[in-house]
Amino acid sequence: MQQHDYIAVIDFGSQFAHLIARRVRQHNVLAKIFTPDMSASAYADAKGVILSGGPKSTIGEGAIEYDPGVFEMGVPVLGLCYGHQVTALHFGGKVAKGITKEYGQADVKIKNKDDVFKGLADKERVWMSHWDVVTEVPEGFEVIGSTHDCEVAAMRNVEKQIWSFQFHLEVHHTEHGLEMLENFLFDICKVKADWNIAAIEKEIIADIQKTIGPDKHVFLLVSGGVDSTVAFALLEETLGK
Repeated sequence: MQQHDYIAVIDFGSQFAHLIARRVRQHNVLAKIFTPDMSASAYADAKGVILSGGPKSTIGEGAIEYDPGVFEMGVPVLGLCYGHQVTALHFGGKVAKGITKEYGQADVKIKNKDDVFKGLADKERVWMSHWDVVTEVPEGFEVIGSTHDCEVAAMRNVEKQIWSFQFHLEVHHTEHGLEMLENFLFDICKVKADWNIAAIEKEIIADIQKTIGPDKHVFLLVSGGVDSTVAFALLEETLGK
């Protein structure tokens, strides 16, 4: 199959992890989802990494374990919500319970529009869903966005190629979230927009034909689930009835 640039989405249990991947794909960029316990070597060829939100606390019992190698890959990283706090803690920052549990839309005052906020207004409406907050940014990081209740709503370390937001850019309630994602994908990760679902289907069919060849037989058990049914449909289209 043709090799495509892709973004690795690390799923910390968020209900929005698949939405993040979908938003990336809306930009004609391939996204692959991985779990935090997987070795960073599994996605070492990714052009960038997005750390999702999650339902747990980064400072409470049951904080999710992850491979710290994700921050040592030499590619841009974008942390969102839980991923934002993981980023802060990893580099020596501090996270604590916020005074206010922020849920709903909030206005972020943008302090720097050099890169991920390029082309946006000085104040942007975003979607917050958190209680814990970053109370101290790590050394080498700078705050680039704040709300009334969350001083560290966005931060970055340009040298390390790391950005992180307390808010969710992937939901439509963040009014210009797609533009923020676009800036991250194309200006920061330098990823190519060379992926779409129609082309992928053709690539899979060509790969099946190459693998099976003209004289091999295929035996497939279909459970009735999505995966096996799709596999059967692709085989039928590729090999005929």
